[in-house]
Amino acid sequence: MSARMPGPSPAWRRWIPGSTVIVFLLLSGALWMASIAADAIGQAVLVVVFLAVAAFVPLAWLGERIWARPLWALRVHDDPEAVTSAVRDALHDRLPRQVAAKDGPEGLFRRCETLLRIDDPGCWVGVQRSGDQSGTTVLLLPRSRDRRSIDALRARIHSRLESG
Repeated sequence: MSARMPGPSPAWRRWIPGSTVIVFLLLSGALWMASIAADAIGQAVLVVVFLAVAAFVPLAWLGERIWARPLWALRVHDDPEAVTSAVRDALHDRLPRQVAAKDGPEGLFRRCETLLRIDDPGCWVGVQRSGDQSGTTVLLLPRSRDRRSIDALRARIHSRLESG
């Protein structure tokens, strides 16, 4: 791997997909609008029901969505080719299969220059150039609920990128 650009040591961060936020806002807005509509037609009981549901359901859905489908990102101050090579080295025994970005998950993964599918543990690993061109972002989206295996995989990728 080439010499790393100066900056803080990279660490995995949990990201929230934009689609999750948009659905949360739409769900909240729809329930509030239903409450307003119920008030307009004089149904006081429905107003209370919709307000109670609007106060709990969107937050519960958001919490479950974030817990069930964490999106992990690792920003590395290095060029995408070197990062891709290091990620492939870290995953060589997991038999990663490269797939086209259009065949992967929606959202951020559509912009990945390299997208790998791993079956054990089930996850997607993508490498993309950062938006500000100052480095590269490694994305990891688990398909498996086996947290221990996913954490071990993240640690393996991180240590390979650190060792260069």
